[in-house]
Amino acid sequence: PENIFELFGKNFKDIENEKSSAPRGRSFHNGKFVERLRQAAKLEPNIEIIEGTVVSLLEDKIIGKVEGVSYKESANNSLSNSNGSTRKKIDLNAPLTIIADGIWSGLRKCTNKNKPFLISNFVGVIVEHLSMEAPVPYRNFGHVVLSQPSPILIYQISPTETRVLVDVAGKMPNSSNGELREFLERQSNFLPEVFRGPFLEAVKKGEVKSMPNRALKSSAEIKQGVVLIGDALNMRHPLTGGGMTVALKDVVLLSELLSDKDFNDLKEMNIAVATFHRKRVPHSATINVLANALYYVFSLPTKCLETTDTSDEAIKARENLQDSCFEYLSIGGVFSAGPIGLLSGLTPSPSILAIHFFMVALYGVRTHLFPFGFFRPSNYIKIYRILLVACGIIMPLLEME
Repeated sequence: PENIFELFGKNFKDIENEKSSAPRGRSFHNGKFVERLRQAAKLEPNIEIIEGTVVSLLEDKIIGKVEGVSYKESANNSLSNSNGSTRKKIDLNAPLTIIADGIWSGLRKCTNKNKPFLISNFVGVIVEHLSMEAPVPYRNFGHVVLSQPSPILIYQISPTETRVLVDVAGKMPNSSNGELREFLERQSNFLPEVFRGPFLEAVKKGEVKSMPNRALKSSAEIKQGVVLIGDALNMRHPLTGGGMTVALKDVVLLSELLSDKDFNDLKEMNIAVATFHRKRVPHSATINVLANALYYVFSLPTKCLETTDTSDEAIKARENLQDSCFEYLSIGGVFSAGPIGLLSGLTPSPSILAIHFFMVALYGVRTHLFPFGFFRPSNYIKIYRILLVACGIIMPLLEME
């Protein structure tokens, strides 16, 4: 966006014209994409690729400076036995260590003392089909199913495979006694009819995997000689797939800040890292808040969520928010282009996000006011509930960021 109007999605560049310079979305298989990034890095003359497992940071405890890493060689590069016990341990020194070891980072504690917290779990199922004939309502599009109590994601990952991620908001069902299979069969009732059969067939095959959906508050603590980026620094619910967007924007920002710096000048490096933490807030906060807020909007209250009101009134208010969100996006124009700009990271602005969020809430309020709702006192209680739920979702997330 180049002006205030485009921030809200108005008068945005022509995306219908193939020759337009407007940004375009592309889907990709995450593992293959990362491998291509590695291949591109290998082609750079000033980059040396070392395959190994980092076991710890090298740190000068006296001055509190990270001076490199200690790692074990990959089994492919060493004469190790099957359990890897003879792999050589090597110390590698550097003026700056960039930690990007993702969601399961074992090194983030050096600068981020915050602890990840569990929001929910994803249960993944792969549905196989004929090439480019995914059994979904709209091919070549991702689908979000507003099931109860939490959403289901459907998206194609290869010409012959479509992935289904079923969100589990509470306790993870046990797979050994059949609870997980029963849960998936129940949730299949929310799926589009054309997709239900292939999904149940995939569930019967038993190839089901799960992963935790965790969030982690960012930390701007500065430690000499080290910086965290991507999911190692902070995390959000993967509902919107925003993790890669934040990570790549972190990479671009940090590389720009370090492009003309002397890595051996501690003061200059500390300023660069501090600037990085400050300048990443717009893009990281926008995507983090949006992902978590959408998840809470699309999920009905359950006792597994902290500080969640599980009363019937709160559930009804959440359902009203879901309906108004869908209707708001369906209007089109700025009402869809604006949120898409936030979702894609093209509009890194938490304030614009907050405005759109409350516009969604107010859009939901209208059904209780028009055409004759003004004259019903009970409607004002419903309006209060909707606004209360909306504030209860967005305000803690904005404060956390």
